[in-house]
Amino acid sequence: MSLLDVDEKLDALIKVNKDILEALASAKRAEQLLQGFETPFDVEEVDLTSAHSDLLINVPPCQFIQAVCDGSMEGMSVKLARQGAQAILLSECNALPVGNINKLYLTNDVRLGRSLLKLFFSRTGLLSLTLGGAGISLAELAARLGALATFDRRGELIWSDDFESNLNKWSVDLQGVGASATLSSDSAFAGTQSAKLVTGAAIADFARINLSMAYPYLTPFGLEIHYTLPDANTYLQVGFSLYNGTNYLLPQIRVLPSTGKLQYNNSAGVYTDFATGLTMPTGNKLWQFLKLVCDFSSPKYVRCLWNQNSYDLSDKAIQSIASATAPQLVVSISVVTLAAANKTHYIDNVIVTQSEP
Repeated sequence: MSLLDVDEKLDALIKVNKDILEALASAKRAEQLLQGFETPFDVEEVDLTSAHSDLLINVPPCQFIQAVCDGSMEGMSVKLARQGAQAILLSECNALPVGNINKLYLTNDVRLGRSLLKLFFSRTGLLSLTLGGAGISLAELAARLGALATFDRRGELIWSDDFESNLNKWSVDLQGVGASATLSSDSAFAGTQSAKLVTGAAIADFARINLSMAYPYLTPFGLEIHYTLPDANTYLQVGFSLYNGTNYLLPQIRVLPSTGKLQYNNSAGVYTDFATGLTMPTGNKLWQFLKLVCDFSSPKYVRCLWNQNSYDLSDKAIQSIASATAPQLVVSISVVTLAAANKTHYIDNVIVTQSEP
């Protein structure tokens, strides 16, 4: 067989694959239009006859990005969210879970003779998925692409904040002279900045941030955060407040390095030890992890993950308090000083999940 024959067969194969993908896209679009999705795909076309190095492409709200071109994907890569991110080879992964990414940077090798790349921004699901090398799960793929949910990947992500933009999502509650809540590049777990919470200067002064969202469908919920504590003369408290119009449920966890304890807020409103004798590291360059999971329909705690440790809390009831506040779910993160001094803490990568196992 001559080289000309090989080229013709390759061209024919490329055309068939392209036609199949376009047919799948059309079929998927038709199916979703019937289901009431007015525009399930946004499409960005990129001219590949010119070389691109970190070409900025804005990403609309979507679930996945599907890459399709009129030739091999070799020599083509994208970086998600920022130019300094790890390059993803499109020849090894042509479908990318998006998360909260709002931009990507494309690089291509013009010598490979391609003319057009289409990026399908799918709001509902994948057209197809190609993974090169050893198989990995979508959770692992998402983690490698920079998703925030890396500490514990169970549950369905419904909200997250990496503190790379502003604090507008949060309300702030401060007590004491010098207390503040700002963004800072002094310390960050990922990206370039985090939330900087500074307590007041008297014992028991605090800094707190709260997030409110509409009353949710009551599957088990998770709250995960990354945090630092400056020293043992301070503590961290995180949790939910679920208002249903009649009562509110108050599952809360405390991390107390001064005593090496983890505590939960019991049904009587008393913070009670569930882990003791722990060696708790401190320092504002040492990032730690905490995740609380609770089931409001029980209502009981489910578990707590703290760094390398996992604790079963499924026999612990959640406190219920009478309240006529309108139905809503509130996430709260507090830092409290145990000394007569301002204490600085950093919070990053806050994640809320539902449908936890």
